Amino acid sequence: SKKRLKLFHTILRNFMAKELICSKETLQRDLSGKIYIVTGTTSGIGLATVKQLARQSATIICASRNVELARKIGAEIIEETSNKNIHNLLLELDSLDSVRDFIKVFNSATTNIETIRILSNILDYFLIFGIESKEPCTTNNC
Repeated sequence: SKKRLKLFHTILRNFMAKELICSKETLQRDLSGKIYIVTGTTSGIGLATVKQLARQSATIICASRNVELARKIGAEIIEETSNKNIHNLLLELDSLDSVRDFIKVFNSATTNIETIRILSNILDYFLIFGIESKEPCTTNNC
């Protein structure tokens, strides 16, 4: 209900009221060879995250509903940062079929991944999940 959602949002805002600041060393760390899947990449914190990861030489999978817009923005970031490891895949999180398709495409494009970080834009906050696996990502283990 709206009342529960409002209460939940208020609790999150109060709990997360402290500003999170990364150290200079963290923001300058070389992330070459690391793969990040980021949602919400066409605006806001998702876009800012992609830009920062690109500056740090990470490989970034932009999971987006609007792939065309994500490609346009990705091209601008590639030009800005010279990081050509920015890729765009369709992902609609409200569709299980879309999630399955995303996983199939992701698995066919990547091999021997030991660690993936998934950054998911939820209620204006990022939750970071580390998946440690030598097996391909499937709907059962991802």
